[in-house]
Amino acid sequence: MDWTKGFTAQYIVTTVDPHTWGDTGEIDITSGTIDRDAETDLIESAEVTVRERIAEQWVRIYLIAKQSGADTVREALFTGIATTPKRSIFGEREENSLECYSVLKVADDILLPLGYFAGAGVRGGEIVRRLLSDLPCPVTITERSPYLLNNIVAGQNDSKLKMARQIVDAMNWQIRITGSGEVFVEPKPSTIAASFDSQNADVIEPQVTDDQDLFGIPNALRVTMSERTATVRDDNPESEWGTVKRGREIWKAESVSGLTDNETLGAYTMRRLKELQSPARTLTYSRRFDPNVVPGSLVNIVYPRQDISGTFRVKNQRIELSFNARTEEEAVNES
Repeated sequence: MDWTKGFTAQYIVTTVDPHTWGDTGEIDITSGTIDRDAETDLIESAEVTVRERIAEQWVRIYLIAKQSGADTVREALFTGIATTPKRSIFGEREENSLECYSVLKVADDILLPLGYFAGAGVRGGEIVRRLLSDLPCPVTITERSPYLLNNIVAGQNDSKLKMARQIVDAMNWQIRITGSGEVFVEPKPSTIAASFDSQNADVIEPQVTDDQDLFGIPNALRVTMSERTATVRDDNPESEWGTVKRGREIWKAESVSGLTDNETLGAYTMRRLKELQSPARTLTYSRRFDPNVVPGSLVNIVYPRQDISGTFRVKNQRIELSFNARTEEEAVNES
């Protein structure tokens, strides 16, 4: 199927057996949305309106896409655990709204023992695998992960998922969830997942927000890790964002749980300030659905008449269970 072309869309929700991870029954759905955000712990969630009341259970949302001259495609969009629905009554008619959490909710609900820490010198991916072992879905570490350089100590109320996210962030990797609910722990993508352009793949709607925040770019950074702190200032008189040309100090403070690949805290702080001084250009737009693009994906966007051309990394998405699975998306420039 050519996802850059129009298609008719139908949606179904199935119940899922947590032991086999296969579909069982089917639930009648009237509307819904799926939210995906790589910066949140659970990464994705969904809300659907159904005609019947159901108990808490695992569900899967499918898009049935039909296109002239092409085979019908059944594409899994989301798999997660649905709460007991909230019922709204309109006279003799009623609707049941289901809040659905991602498969990571299982690990988010389990607190770590007091004093737990991820030890330095161990591959981070192996620790993440153990932390996510309670999930009913397959969890795959796609390749040999970096060693942790420092211990990462859990806070008093940290869950297994919170610790897993801290380790993944320390490795500069990502957690990705497929529509069928499989979890992949992997390096952030470095290849283009899709190209959107005005000539060959004109899938973006006309209204686009193009934002670049230059005012708050810092020229001093303080980073804390455990009981250590490193500070870097940009006092270079030639630097566009430095203290000399700006005529003022603009500070930012951050904390990190750990480092990998033998990077010192001082080197990390210097690198991080340079990253913060590369002003991010953020595009917000709506487009046709493409199953190959998820939060973390790289997309090439070329719309010369709108002065937009470059590679962007997708931050978050909202998929409407409606015509063409309309997808609202936010992406930040990578080039």
